[in-house]
Amino acid sequence: MKKTSKSIVMPAVVAVITLLLFATVLAYFLTLEAHYSKDREETRKFSFLIKSCEEAEEKAEADFEKEEIRMFFSSGVEDEHHSKFPYSFYKRLEEDFGIDIIYTGDVFSSFHKCYNLKMDDLLDEKLGEHIIEGLFNELRDKEYVQ
Repeated sequence: MKKTSKSIVMPAVVAVITLLLFATVLAYFLTLEAHYSKDREETRKFSFLIKSCEEAEEKAEADFEKEEIRMFFSSGVEDEHHSKFPYSFYKRLEEDFGIDIIYTGDVFSSFHKCYNLKMDDLLDEKLGEHIIEGLFNELRDKEYVQ
């Protein structure tokens, strides 16, 4: 029996489409994982290194000196209200002030709070008193989702 060119080409087309679909799905998950793994890695590193509130404050000062401005928040993956408070607040911190937001998921400790409070104090000195607190209150009052 002689195979026609159609019977040879069809399996090749199916194989190419399958490979493209697989590559697309793989790229999606690798990109998604890369985004969340950065936050996860930062959270893990912080939890490993910081064992007291004083150490957290010292780290905030050292990061501020190196111009590595970041804050930690326990909200994880943005849900269906990603344009609402508190995500609008996090987004504005990134856009308006260049603050890197680290989502800790469920892993949020009092040491993260100590770090954030010290970073907030340092930013108050740099930007003006209560600028970030004012933004928080403004967006909370305007957009709060219950």
